[in-house]
Amino acid sequence: MRMEILVTDVTEMSGNNYCVAGWDATNKRMVRPLPGGGHWPQALIAKHRIQPGTVLKAIAMGAATGAFPHLTEDTPIDLASIGTTQSTPDWVGTTAPEVSPSISEAFSNSLKWNKVFGGVHQGVYVPTGTQCSSLAAVKVGKANISLSQPFGKLVAILDDGAARYQLSVSSHIYKKGWRDGGVAKATSLLPNRTRFHVRVGLARDFEGQPNRCYLMVNGIL
Repeated sequence: MRMEILVTDVTEMSGNNYCVAGWDATNKRMVRPLPGGGHWPQALIAKHRIQPGTVLKAIAMGAATGAFPHLTEDTPIDLASIGTTQSTPDWVGTTAPEVSPSISEAFSNSLKWNKVFGGVHQGVYVPTGTQCSSLAAVKVGKANISLSQPFGKLVAILDDGAARYQLSVSSHIYKKGWRDGGVAKATSLLPNRTRFHVRVGLARDFEGQPNRCYLMVNGIL
C-alpha cells in the first residue's frame, strides 16, 4: 500500500539517527514511517530533505513489531520506494493535522509523572505497554509555551489550558538552534504568529529508564 504522509515530527536520537513521524490525511492518523523497519540515519534525512512540511510518499512493508504505545503508529516502509516533495502547510488552519483538546486526552488519560513542582508536572510518562497513541499535538497560544535550559538541557514549559508540563525538547530544529546559540537562538525559531501547533510524543523506554515512555516536545509549528 502506498502512503502519503505530511511530515510533522523530526526528532533526534542517539548515533546520528532520527525519528520521523507525520500525518496520514487519507486515514486520519499519525504514522511513524520506519525505512527498512528502522530509524532514519542522517544521510537519508539529508538525501530526501526530510523536515516538517515534507510530503513523504512510500510503500508500507509488512507489519511492525514491538510494544505499545509505539506500535500504534510504527509502520515499516520500503526504503527504495521513498519519494518526497516540499510543502508549506497552514499548521493552525482547518487543514492542519488533528490536534487534541489536551495532552492528557491525547494519551487516553494514561499520563503519569514523577513529581509536581510549582504547579508544573515533571518527568511525565506513559507506562510501556499502554495501548494509546505515542504521537499527538495540541494548539496553544504563544504565551503558553516557553523554552529554558535547566541542568544544561533544552526544555519547554507547556500549558495546554488543563495542566502545565515541563518536557524535554527532542525536535531537531530546536535542538540544533539551541546548540548553535543557546535558548535565545532556539526561541527565535518559534513561529511568528499568536497560535502554535505543538507536537508531543513519547520516547521509547530503554535500559536506563525501563517501562517508562517519557513525554517530549517533538516540534513547535
